Amino acid sequence: MRAPSFAQLPTVRHRIHVDFDVLDPRTGAGTRSRIPVEVDVHEDRHGVSPPDGVYADAGRGRNRLVTYCRVGDTGFAPLPHAALGNCPDIVLEDPDPGRQLAQLKFSGQYALPRRFDDVLSSDRRLHAATGRRIENYWSVPNETFEEVERSGREVVDREERVAAIREAAARCFLIRRNMGLCMAAVQPVWGAFERGGQPFVQLHILAPGRRQHDVFGLLRKDEATAFAQGFGAPEPIVSGRIVEMPSEPETRDDPAIVLAGEQAWIVRVLREAVTALPAEGVAFWHDCAQGPDAVKGYGSAADMLRLVDRIEAALHDRPGTAANWRAEARRLRRRLAFEAGLAPMPIDGEPRP
Repeated sequence: MRAPSFAQLPTVRHRIHVDFDVLDPRTGAGTRSRIPVEVDVHEDRHGVSPPDGVYADAGRGRNRLVTYCRVGDTGFAPLPHAALGNCPDIVLEDPDPGRQLAQLKFSGQYALPRRFDDVLSSDRRLHAATGRRIENYWSVPNETFEEVERSGREVVDREERVAAIREAAARCFLIRRNMGLCMAAVQPVWGAFERGGQPFVQLHILAPGRRQHDVFGLLRKDEATAFAQGFGAPEPIVSGRIVEMPSEPETRDDPAIVLAGEQAWIVRVLREAVTALPAEGVAFWHDCAQGPDAVKGYGSAADMLRLVDRIEAALHDRPGTAANWRAEARRLRRRLAFEAGLAPMPIDGEPRP
């Protein structure tokens, strides 16, 4: 069955609560408030959006089947799965999708693709007006736009942000017959990792928080297993399975994606040592600071591996930073070496080949 386009589905008006940056011009205080926004959500009243990927969970819900559906170029998963266990049962079990939407809290904990999560979530972001940490980070009040304005404060970039939220909501929520409220969701990945000396390869359903150096796309189960074998004996334990492949499975075979997924710690570790880096390292750090989308191609996996090593070499006069870089980059090195077809790179105190 061909997936319908969004234009073919009707919409219904609902309300979601999203965090907005608020500024008090009298004191300069930069705070954050959770404010309701009216959004249009598409409805699939007749179940015309086809299944697009069926997976057997490898986690605590082992043998549980998770079915995605598809509208346009977006895959959706039912709320109980897409919420990654981060919704109270009272929300998950509510039969009213409108009430479910109104109770969602967007703080980076759902399986939304980044293009939507970047709009709806303000988690860990500095204040848009002050450039500083949010002063009420641990206690964000629920307010309306009118209540903020009556208090003499201002909602930062209100019109632009509301427009972006409405555009995102129209593409990242779906109410589907027999599935209820669904959210746009990233595709599952094969994760290769080690625990207690035992290598594992697991199908991670809806796992957006995993570091990119140990995840492989749906088509690369064999590569994930080979990568896990590099951790050493015994043989990897493989769990989870693809019951039905989606129409457009991701491979995650581009080493630039791996590198982009590491940008957060790269920015953090190198922040105080940028002046010690060569020109290419400075440019690379600035790209990472702009976010994952700015980290594009840096050549082949072998080229990227050499860049990682040149950055470490440039830190020889900063032993503390060099040690932090070495510790954070050790598994990234191993993954880049794997993608480049080179011998496994050493980890921790292992000698280099």
